[in-house]
Amino acid sequence: MQDIKFAPSHMGLIIAIGVANGIVYIYEAKDLSNLASWAEVYQIKTNSLGCNCISWNPAFDEPPMIVVGCSEIA
Repeated sequence: MQDIKFAPSHMGLIIAIGVANGIVYIYEAKDLSNLASWAEVYQIKTNSLGCNCISWNPAFDEPPMIVVGCSEIA
């Protein structure tokens, strides 16, 4: 795991996890009374070099957005 970030609170209980193989997993807690159970809602494939950082757009009056920083060979 390279980075992990919770979404802004107005989006609900959602977490994004970026891993070294370049995939960003997004999970949502569907049942707030059972936080041991999270459902994978999205899987974003970036590049195979790895995902270094994640940032959510905090604005509540814009569509939900996430920015992912990835490694690059120079």
